[in-house]
Amino acid sequence: MPLIRELHDLEEEEADKKREQQQKKIERVIKRKIVHLQHEKQRVENEIRVLEKKCETLHKQNRKLLLWWYTRKLQMKKIKLDSLKKITPSAKF
Repeated sequence: MPLIRELHDLEEEEADKKREQQQKKIERVIKRKIVHLQHEKQRVENEIRVLEKKCETLHKQNRKLLLWWYTRKLQMKKIKLDSLKKITPSAKF
């Protein structure tokens, strides 16, 4: 009977190791996704700043049609940024 118990213990250890490896793999994937989303968020924030400056310049030049187009583009980027903020955790790794 002790052999059966040892065998059972070894099987449990192997199962635990496999679960740990799987968990680590999942954590790495999640970390990569988070970093990707954070970079995407930063890129969109930069695009928003550029578009805001462009809109300001167009407003000063009284270029209404271009201003409308860039304003619309800016609104879409802000919507995208809001959605990225909702799904991107603020956790740092």
